[in-house]
Amino acid sequence: MNDPRVSSVAPMMYTKEHALKAKKMGVHFIILGGNPGSGTSIKDVIRASKECREVCGDDMLIFAGKWEDGIVEKVLGDPLATYNAKEVIDELIDAGVDIIDFPAPGSRHGITVEIIRELVEYTHRKGALAMVFLDSNVEAADVDTIREVTLLMKQTGCDVHAIGDGGFGGGTWPENIYQMSVTLKGKAYTWKKMATPKR
Repeated sequence: MNDPRVSSVAPMMYTKEHALKAKKMGVHFIILGGNPGSGTSIKDVIRASKECREVCGDDMLIFAGKWEDGIVEKVLGDPLATYNAKEVIDELIDAGVDIIDFPAPGSRHGITVEIIRELVEYTHRKGALAMVFLDSNVEAADVDTIREVTLLMKQTGCDVHAIGDGGFGGGTWPENIYQMSVTLKGKAYTWKKMATPKR
């Protein structure tokens, strides 16, 4: 790929050196997963999580899981997965992960509230937190879809709600981020956050 208009994916890939650089830069958290087409497996995520914890120590928040791609290997919570999701959660927590990442019900085929809620509850009982991720390019859908999927995400009992980076410009539509926030916490808290200076 020699086209200068196409950015390299190398800087986005996990390496020990990248984790160390993030720590030196004062980064507060790292999210480990596997982008579509990358061929990343659950075992890769577990290995990277363990090494990242060793490199970054206890002052780095580590998110990890399998919430996207799903072609080479099914996502966490997919009933067609050939692995045991709870065993994967155990391995991730043992590797030092603080927050386990799951796909959002309604954003991936076959992923239901019931399945993800059971895994979120299991994660909580193991002492970790859970993030549910609205992705699969559904983050670039209409606001009514965002509202509905966000309500499903709330029903899972997760601690962190995330929205992906789909869209023509490499980011989610601003109106969808706004809708997700309003659905999660109403207009008053959304507007307060929007009006709060960041510097």
